[in-house]
Amino acid sequence: MQKHLGSFERHEMALNRRRAAAVTLTVCRDDDRPVIIVTRRSASLRAHSRQWALPGGRRDQGETAVEA
Repeated sequence: MQKHLGSFERHEMALNRRRAAAVTLTVCRDDDRPVIIVTRRSASLRAHSRQWALPGGRRDQGETAVEA
């Protein structure tokens, strides 16, 4: 699987007044089947509570996408 991922180029988009964020699409194996990891947002959040999401989120100032 890793040999295939190496062929993809990383693309970064201009923010144009949007907040910087970073998410990951994590592919794992479960009983030899590929699966992706998603998280469920807390019910106590003001926005988008209980929604399913990819791991990650808003980037703090000076933080790289990898650090986020």
